[in-house]
Amino acid sequence: MNRKKRILAVSAAAVVAVALTTGWTVFAGDGWPPQPMEVYSPEGAWNMTSPGWPSGVVGTLVASPEDPRTGRYSWVGGPVNMDATANGLFPDAEAMSQWFGSAIRTAPDECHSTAVLYVTKKNQPCDIVTWIWVMNETDKWTDADTIKCEGTVSVYSAIEHPGHMLGDLPDQDLNNDGLPDEGQKPVFCVPFTGLLRRINVMPPCTPTPMPGPGQP
Repeated sequence: MNRKKRILAVSAAAVVAVALTTGWTVFAGDGWPPQPMEVYSPEGAWNMTSPGWPSGVVGTLVASPEDPRTGRYSWVGGPVNMDATANGLFPDAEAMSQWFGSAIRTAPDECHSTAVLYVTKKNQPCDIVTWIWVMNETDKWTDADTIKCEGTVSVYSAIEHPGHMLGDLPDQDLNNDGLPDEGQKPVFCVPFTGLLRRINVMPPCTPTPMPGPGQP
């Protein structure tokens, strides 16, 4: 009797396995299992360009290694030769910082990033932060060495700006923590697109012979 029960149990298990396998094959088709997507790494140095920047402006960016437990990484970068006044939109601007960003992976080839940039003017004993820029973007790899960026840049007034071309602007960082106060809306928000290209190791040049002292 026990032997018959064992035979029935084994047979039932075999039938279930065949049924599941057949059903899965029918639903999944011949393309199962799918080919895994390559997970691209953000780590390293990147060249940055944007069609929204004035002609000739370029930027750089450096990204940290990604935390494999959380998918998070940090990055620092931005334009290296941008007019801090943005063609007069920020007339009190004298310098701008780099972007300081945090990112988290949302797909094997995609991540979401938020970054902050500061616009400043000269003062003693320290410069004054006059504007705070906040960027939110989605970064998508097109290959291991190229990332397309799309998002928005929100601009906040970090001090009072009476008589600005956009109106009398209040101080939107009253606690001076370097971030817009809770509930503040940006002075304006603009779309942003950019392209990152990895700076790979390049072959060295051949030194050009230089004339010695007294030689033409």
